[in-house]
Amino acid sequence: MTWIPVTEKLPAPAMPVLVTGRFPTGHERMRIARHFEHRNYWVSATGGFPIDGEVTHWRPLPELPRED
Repeated sequence: MTWIPVTEKLPAPAMPVLVTGRFPTGHERMRIARHFEHRNYWVSATGGFPIDGEVTHWRPLPELPRED
């Protein structure tokens, strides 16, 4: 799966996705987040707090492993 620039396409509203971008902490390179179109902002999918920094790319979450 490839990274999708937010300038080209946004995920479905409130759908959890993996994001990357420019974050002030410098430690985190990826986060799970949701985009809300009506306010054009991203929030953490795990904590519900706004994402600090600029999301530049996103991709769908991978499928969970299956036990056979």
